[in-house]
Amino acid sequence: MGVTLPEFTGREILLTREPEVARFPTALRLFTQLSSHSTAWSRKGVTVLQYRF
Repeated sequence: MGVTLPEFTGREILLTREPEVARFPTALRLFTQLSSHSTAWSRKGVTVLQYRF
């Protein structure tokens, strides 16, 4: 009788790990590249979730 949620079949996109980082200004690019090594720090920025239903 409870609510059923759809199964997550998407993926998590962390902006710090995307190729567009190469176009950032130097200071921001360095900080972003350093934070990309930690998932916790990466999630503090922009996270995009893609869902498939």
